[in-house]
Amino acid sequence: TYVKDDKQADFITMLQAGLAFQHEGAVGGLRLGGEVTQQLFADRTTFNNTAEQLMLTWQYALSKRHHLQVDERFSHAEEPRSFEEAFGQTNGRYGYYRNRFAAAYLRDLARQLTIGIDYANDVDAPSRDDLASSLAHRGSVTVEYRLDSARSARLFSEVVSRAFDP
Repeated sequence: TYVKDDKQADFITMLQAGLAFQHEGAVGGLRLGGEVTQQLFADRTTFNNTAEQLMLTWQYALSKRHHLQVDERFSHAEEPRSFEEAFGQTNGRYGYYRNRFAAAYLRDLARQLTIGIDYANDVDAPSRDDLASSLAHRGSVTVEYRLDSARSARLFSEVVSRAFDP
């Protein structure tokens, strides 16, 4: 860590393996994937960490101008996940489960202009009872104008409601 006194250092090896499957059809596609990441600390082995992530993306064209997309992301890991986060942690080590779901409807109004309506929810559940779980609902509207293949302008509005337990 970059502090004036009591400097700490460690050598961290990160191993990662993943697998993905993707299918694309005439009007849609599906992508399934997962990965496992192992962090091994040379000096501070109590920080060793294994994290898992599963991903799903489904896209479907209802017509030439109407599109649907669904994303699902599930992850499990131990905190802290990095060497920098390990120092100064007031809550210590804990595991968490996180699920992110998002669904979107996209409508091409013109060749370069698209409007999108999204709904998403996030569930965060730490393994310790003294840390709060949370549930968030998100709704958003996006208007995107593509200037060319590399540039676009976007107007975005989002409303979020998050509840904590306890």
